[in-house]
Amino acid sequence: LGDESDCSSRGKINFAVKYSKKTSCLFVKVNRCTQLLPMDNGVSSDPFVEVVLLPGSKENKHKFRTCTKRKTLDPEFNEEFVFSNIDLKSLLTKTIEISVWDKDFGTKNDFIGMVKLSQQRTGDELKHFFTIIKNPDLYHEKWHTLHMREDKFSNLTSE
Repeated sequence: LGDESDCSSRGKINFAVKYSKKTSCLFVKVNRCTQLLPMDNGVSSDPFVEVVLLPGSKENKHKFRTCTKRKTLDPEFNEEFVFSNIDLKSLLTKTIEISVWDKDFGTKNDFIGMVKLSQQRTGDELKHFFTIIKNPDLYHEKWHTLHMREDKFSNLTSE
């Protein structure tokens, strides 16, 4: 039980992803988060979401960020981002990284949690990724539980 509550205590995020074969674009709609981990005095957070397509490319924008929502643990974003010039074959080698941050005014932002979609993932993240690949031209919406970063850079913060 302890592991499960640790995992879910960071909150959840709802987003939809569509790959368009016609335009060779990847669309990511960040809808909402719920039950986010309070980062400001253990009471609230000022959350925003970063959407990154890895590895990035110099030719195309590969990182987007939502507006910051003030003093809420259940923010509504409803923002859509478009990654251009991505063929289906190259999408198979990419990772869609969606991270939630608490905006700290004057200091470094605090990491709340993240989700990664790629063929290197497991469980719901892998399932969501392959649903997007196998069923292009449709939005595929899902709730995901936020988790900690597992890489060696986990002590870095968004600026």
